[in-house]
Amino acid sequence: MKKTLIAAIISVVLSVIITTAGIVSASFGSDGHISDGHISDGHISDGHISDGHGMDAHGVSAGTADVGTEPPETAADSGAYIPGGIFDDIVNVRPDVKRLWETVLCADGETPEETKMSLPSTDTEPEETAPAETAAPWVPAYPDDSMPLSLSVNGNELTAGLAARMNGTAYLPLGEFCALFSEVDTAVNDGAYTVSGNGFEVTAAVGDSYITSRGRVLWCGADAAVSDIGGTVCVPAEPLCRALGLELDDNGDSLTVSGDASSKSADEVYDADSLYWLSHIISAESRGEPLEGQIAVGCVVLNRLSKLDYLSSVYDVVFDRRYGIQFSPAYSGSVYSEPTESCVRAAKICLEGYTVSDSILYFINSADTPPTWMTRGCTLIVTIGHHDFYA
Repeated sequence: MKKTLIAAIISVVLSVIITTAGIVSASFGSDGHISDGHISDGHISDGHISDGHGMDAHGVSAGTADVGTEPPETAADSGAYIPGGIFDDIVNVRPDVKRLWETVLCADGETPEETKMSLPSTDTEPEETAPAETAAPWVPAYPDDSMPLSLSVNGNELTAGLAARMNGTAYLPLGEFCALFSEVDTAVNDGAYTVSGNGFEVTAAVGDSYITSRGRVLWCGADAAVSDIGGTVCVPAEPLCRALGLELDDNGDSLTVSGDASSKSADEVYDADSLYWLSHIISAESRGEPLEGQIAVGCVVLNRLSKLDYLSSVYDVVFDRRYGIQFSPAYSGSVYSEPTESCVRAAKICLEGYTVSDSILYFINSADTPPTWMTRGCTLIVTIGHHDFYA
């Protein structure tokens, strides 16, 4: 490092000398200082420094540079000896050269006092900085009249307010909840919002009273539709957890969820023969009715299957004639018509286990059916659309 600085100083000095020599060569004669562009007073001759300090214009020679001897009158001024003669003239005119030279010659490697930069005092108290504000955890913007619920997933307590109860039904944000179990992809198609992850897929459309998952259809409830909460698609917790194969414990003011998210396909859940005949009889008996009314017709069929010991399949119920014809479409032939999409959906919801009532066994269209033994001797449970359902 010191050699580099010395070489830089020499380069600057020589450039000044050469420039000066060129300017004054016509004016100076043979006074011993400058002649024909050369300094010949014993300091520099033929372009070489030859005053015994061992330096030439090409660099530092093997000689000894006697830079340690300093005149008494200059020692106190600069703290380092700067050779006299033309060097003294140059460094006094060129402060930058002087600073470089002083840096090289300082015994302790530090610059003289006049070239040191003053540092700020360390005695001052550091300025206090306000702590960074922590962003509030994200939660859906549920309505003011909703009740926030605490949520625990596999033993981990999550942000309060991530779940909420609206109109008696517990809701969860679809995408954010699914993301607790896997990295997810989302897509929107014809207004339906689909979230898919490792081993599961759930689709929901705002306003629908059901969600779908790998061909399955799960009922949310007539008064518990998929909702848009401040731009976030939220769905009832119970069908969502069932679609994901999770256990849900609703404790009123909290939800406890456990398990690994994994969706079963329709083929894994539904018996193909049951789905075929149930969707066909629902369509034949109630096409054009609201979805819940179509579900209720399916419930009548499944309730009979579970309560009447002599029936062993949906097909048996549809074509039962032990006490007369039970379902006229089975004998008129309309049962063989292709079912509507809505009626297939209703059949799947019934096979998922949802029931309007587990007591209804009969139904009639009261608008065009005169009073019968059913209306006189059975209990009316519910009217949906054009149908009255009896126990």
